[in-house]
Amino acid sequence: MPAGPARTTDVAALALDYGERLIVGSARDVHRAVSARAFKATHVIGGHVPESLHDAVVTSVYGAISGVLRISSGSVRALAGRGVGRPVEDGPRGRRVVAAINGLIGDGCGCSMTRTPSRWPCVSRGPTSPRPPGRSPTPFATRPAIR
Repeated sequence: MPAGPARTTDVAALALDYGERLIVGSARDVHRAVSARAFKATHVIGGHVPESLHDAVVTSVYGAISGVLRISSGSVRALAGRGVGRPVEDGPRGRRVVAAINGLIGDGCGCSMTRTPSRWPCVSRGPTSPRPPGRSPTPFATRPAIR
């Protein structure tokens, strides 16, 4: 895990990791489900040969796409380890990106407690300063709960 702050290359590597997991994985699963239904009709006519041929081609294609994304993610992560890329939290846009990643991925962001394969450095803000009395913790007006 990188010792310094999260960099833009870390964000790119994380996007490649989750793109491979979510997009390619979902497309592969949907393709398998649709093809299984379509090949039920061919079992009567051609047996299992067309389905086996199709499954072999599709497995190799999805495996190649997945492998390219994994290799790309590893390469981008190696660049991040060398300090390539700007720190993400330098500006408000970067802080929004970190907040969105922490909100979407949550505990799977690579904290030492979860031991997930992702190397996204978790962000710890530390203790916060106390609010002045009478101030709302959010910029929105709050009302007491209805009982």
